[in-house]
Amino acid sequence: MRNATLNTVSILNASTELTLRVASPWIGVLWLTALPHRLLQVYFLFQLTILMEPQHYVNYLWRLSGIVFVAFIISLYGRAVFVRACYLAESSTRDTRLAPLKVPINDFVPYVYTALINELFFYLTSFTMVLFPIFIIYSGLAAATSYGIGGPKFVDAPIKAIKAAAPWRSLIALSFVYLFGTVMALINLFVLVEIALALGGDVLGAALPRWEYIFQASGFGLFPKQLLTNLLLMIGATLIIEPFWLAANVDMIQKARARKSGEDLQMWF
Repeated sequence: MRNATLNTVSILNASTELTLRVASPWIGVLWLTALPHRLLQVYFLFQLTILMEPQHYVNYLWRLSGIVFVAFIISLYGRAVFVRACYLAESSTRDTRLAPLKVPINDFVPYVYTALINELFFYLTSFTMVLFPIFIIYSGLAAATSYGIGGPKFVDAPIKAIKAAAPWRSLIALSFVYLFGTVMALINLFVLVEIALALGGDVLGAALPRWEYIFQASGFGLFPKQLLTNLLLMIGATLIIEPFWLAANVDMIQKARARKSGEDLQMWF
């Protein structure tokens, strides 16, 4: 890359441009593959909360968890496709119309292995409410490094994603930016729903009170009061931010590699 400056602003600008370049149709592929997994995750957690005696529903929960697992693998493929589209967009000589869909198995298998390890530690440490952001950040790095792994290198793939975090200052700054962006997207979605309910009261008719209860505002007025409503709106917010977040990880890794290659080249002279 011509500009290998690991500056947060330059990465954000480049990632926005990159996202717009691959938006059609690859954001659609990313959303279509991610949405079932996100909805099934919320449904699974919701089932755990409403079942009075979960131990009596082991078979049901086991089958449901299997469906969630399949949806998770599909979502990983969608991320791999989008990341591949971002990398291929840098090459103007290659035909990229269908190339992003052709994710090599020796890239996808190590990525799935890395993502499964990350997901396991995410759930094991989620109760701490402190460590789980680390694994969210790592999931972006794992996706961004899935292109060109050249596996199956089951041991090297997770380590490669960890090494990609070398520009940690830029990584932390980008994480805060996209965390803020996700919160703002959540607030905007909630405000849009509130406006739609206010304008569409005549259309909803007798169903309006039910929708007003579902989207009842909390004390601050910026977020819904109901937990399930918050989770569903959070799905929408993350879908909006995710393409830009993945593109930023790709751009950061490319710039870090370009700068390292330049430093290695200078050592020979």
